[in-house]
Amino acid sequence: MALSRGRHRADRAQLRTTAAPGCLPAPVADSGRPPPAPAAQQPEPEARPAGNDTFEVADAPFDAPTIGAVERRPHAARLPSAAGWSSAGIALDAGRAGPYWVSAGSVVGRGHAWAGSTRQDSYALAFSEGGSSLVLAVADGLGSRSRSQLGARHLAAAVAREFVTAEQEPAAPDDEVLLLEAITRAQNELTEVWAPAYGVADTRALACTLAVVVLPADLGTRPVLAARVGDSTVFTATDAESEPFEAVFPLGDGPINLVSASLPAAGFRDDIEIRHLDPAAFSKLILCTDGVADDVYESPGVRAWLARRWQRPCTERWMLESLGYARAGSQDDRTAVVVWLRPDAGPARPPDAGEEADGAD
Repeated sequence: MALSRGRHRADRAQLRTTAAPGCLPAPVADSGRPPPAPAAQQPEPEARPAGNDTFEVADAPFDAPTIGAVERRPHAARLPSAAGWSSAGIALDAGRAGPYWVSAGSVVGRGHAWAGSTRQDSYALAFSEGGSSLVLAVADGLGSRSRSQLGARHLAAAVAREFVTAEQEPAAPDDEVLLLEAITRAQNELTEVWAPAYGVADTRALACTLAVVVLPADLGTRPVLAARVGDSTVFTATDAESEPFEAVFPLGDGPINLVSASLPAAGFRDDIEIRHLDPAAFSKLILCTDGVADDVYESPGVRAWLARRWQRPCTERWMLESLGYARAGSQDDRTAVVVWLRPDAGPARPPDAGEEADGAD
């Protein structure tokens, strides 16, 4: 299934579209050249460094592509001023989790970095010793909420922890019931413990979206469970050269970055979307926030880049550069958690790929 979506997004500056009357516009491959700006185009965030912005900032060499008219300006980044409320600009992990390999990365977006605001995305995983499941979660704090990064941070961690803790109980219910109960306990912890601890009186300030995957330790015992509330999402993936990514959840009919549901919410069971997946149909799962999902949907160049980068299990440094592409209009935080279901069965590394330093053995 082709992932390109036809709906227009205001900051989609590099994606040209063609459409017949009455039809949704069909994406055309990234041209590397900016098209005429649509009327509603959102401008690139203005870089406002605290002083003279003509100095240079040293950076490591990288191969990540630039798609569209994007100027890389590392000197334009500003540190968040409220250190006690802030998250680090980058979070990375990679390694074995039971029978799986997981690589995770979360990077502050250009829009946040240039404005001096914090990264609002978070991820978490839990796999208890002797447990029967690996639980992965990503959460994206709502940009309009003042403490949403705290909600994302604590909710993702609590959902993963609560699930693996509850499944150890005798006569534990099935995965779907366990997950619903884990989310209930996690958001209760967020509102009753963490909100008072941070001095947050209105828990709406902690609002975030959530995507969760539950992988059985033995893939032959039960399906993979995927769930989400809001616009964080999940893709399955194979090593196919053409359209390797498959969306688990429908795209919907509204604007690509319009959040229709979030947590904490008393009625979240009316909004949660749940899918049961056959692990024989794919070799990888990708959980991501909308900052990555939007680029995967809209940009053939990003899809090709990430498909090539994530063919094999990878290290933290490899994950960081994978998320280091620049794309016109892509300003949000980027968070992706990639899990290889059968890490020993991936494609052989091309002999001249030049990737030996960062590939995971």
